[in-house]
Amino acid sequence: MRSAIGNSAVDPVFTRSVTASGADAAGGTGTAANQVQGTSANGAVDDGSNPVKVGGVASTNAPTTVAAGQRVSAWYYPNGQQAVVLTDNLGNLSTMTGGVGGDAGGVFAAINVYNRSSVFNGSGWDRQRGDVTGTWTHAPQNTVSTALSGTITTSGTTATVAFVNTARQEVINPSAATLWASWATPTVNGAGSFPIAAGGTFSTDRTTGTLTLLSTTATQPYTVNRYS
Repeated sequence: MRSAIGNSAVDPVFTRSVTASGADAAGGTGTAANQVQGTSANGAVDDGSNPVKVGGVASTNAPTTVAAGQRVSAWYYPNGQQAVVLTDNLGNLSTMTGGVGGDAGGVFAAINVYNRSSVFNGSGWDRQRGDVTGTWTHAPQNTVSTALSGTITTSGTTATVAFVNTARQEVINPSAATLWASWATPTVNGAGSFPIAAGGTFSTDRTTGTLTLLSTTATQPYTVNRYS
């Protein structure tokens, strides 16, 4: 065995052990090692020396548990991702709970993974669900208010639509001509007026007021939907 001194590409005084043929020498453990390594083996009591940057053991299985205070190898998955666990500030392991979750499960002291949302019931957490004692229902669909929908008979005349702040409302123009609208007095291309194009919709949330519609053709219908 001989030593090769110098590596101009890295360090001119770098020393490494090689064989007679010039290959890197392998082997040796502990203080007799001819390779850079830690001073304590996996599972041995740590000697308090400074750490060195190392890789880890690739495995899809968790390593065998050792005693507290012993040194261990880092655990990596075969693709290079390091396996880790989450703890709190006291070192307590966080548990991972899977499944749909139970009712009134208490506070989330651990990391919980559910396939349903959870809602707080005042003292604990329940999984979010519908009414299990009756028929499933859904939110109300668009309801056409026949009292508010109508038709403007004469071109150039107006109709009014009352808006209330307890519901969202929309005005639909099902005709082939433009409707002009305003919260005051609408005029074609006038200040404060805006068009509701043919087939278009104007919608607003919880607004109180009166919207005035101006027709641009005879017998021009308009449809009003009110959401509760």
